[in-house]
Amino acid sequence: MKKNIKIIFVIFIVSFFFISNQNSSSIIEKTVSLSSIFTLEFETNSWIIQSLDKDFLLLVSKDISSDTVIFHFKPKKTGQTKLVFYNLLKKGTRSFNITISENLNFPAGFSTNYTNQTETTVEPSYFDIAFYLFANGMYDDAITYFIKGKELDSESYARLGEQRVCYYLGICYFNKQQYPVASTYFAISKSSDNKEIKYYSYYYMAKTQLALGNNDLAKDNLLFLIYQLNKEDSLYDNAYFLLSSIYFDEKKYEYIITLLLSRYEIFSKSIFLDYFSYYLAIAYYAGRNDYNNSYYYLCKITSSDFEFYKNAMDLKKLIETNFIDFH
Repeated sequence: MKKNIKIIFVIFIVSFFFISNQNSSSIIEKTVSLSSIFTLEFETNSWIIQSLDKDFLLLVSKDISSDTVIFHFKPKKTGQTKLVFYNLLKKGTRSFNITISENLNFPAGFSTNYTNQTETTVEPSYFDIAFYLFANGMYDDAITYFIKGKELDSESYARLGEQRVCYYLGICYFNKQQYPVASTYFAISKSSDNKEIKYYSYYYMAKTQLALGNNDLAKDNLLFLIYQLNKEDSLYDNAYFLLSSIYFDEKKYEYIITLLLSRYEIFSKSIFLDYFSYYLAIAYYAGRNDYNNSYYYLCKITSSDFEFYKNAMDLKKLIETNFIDFH
């Protein structure tokens, strides 16, 4: 009974906030002063920045309340730029053409609230409800509505595509730690023509197989993935980190050196840099008895919060004491 009440409530919320994508084409012209901070206020707090040209605008702050969100921007130079916002609940965008001028005097009563635009409400589909539930971590209920959409809304299912729906079902089951079921969905979504869906499917298939203890299958998926990715892709660092971590656990030190050495500089700003440095240090120390290179990468580790920081510093001291002549 409680679950039914919860679902009814969710449907009500989604129905209340859902709008058609027809509204996404609206573009608002706005002129601002180079010397002043300007604000844009939205009457719901579900708006986020989708596109911002940092050469022209700096986000100074964002104020979020239970009902509204206010963005504060500082212009950086004169000219024209486009600013796009996305509504997480209503699935629409709001675009601004921003003209930045040297000096402006705004008339009294000038408004920067742009939420009272004409919007057309429509009944949400099963998939709209499913995506809302998914975004809020309600995976059991999201699965129910993804499957209902697949069975009862053929038009939306065809528009979304089987691979996309299977990807999200796979993520739901992955987060529920039902890995065998998740793998069946990722096996389908891996064939997607959409590169983002395809690459993330390979990545999560690797994590799924790793959770199932199938290291070889996990490595196969990651090896395919890293040869498809460019260094600008969001999964690039994650894929190399996961694969090198598997090699590290398996003590395959030559594989670590082959995988990471030529790309080390690419990872200079990676959140995984300390891991890559530590893996290389251990690979040189334990795999090749190469204490100089091991010491070199140990010196790259600077964060005391790093998981293996103490181990790294202990090994560094050991090498300093026994293997390297600094004179």
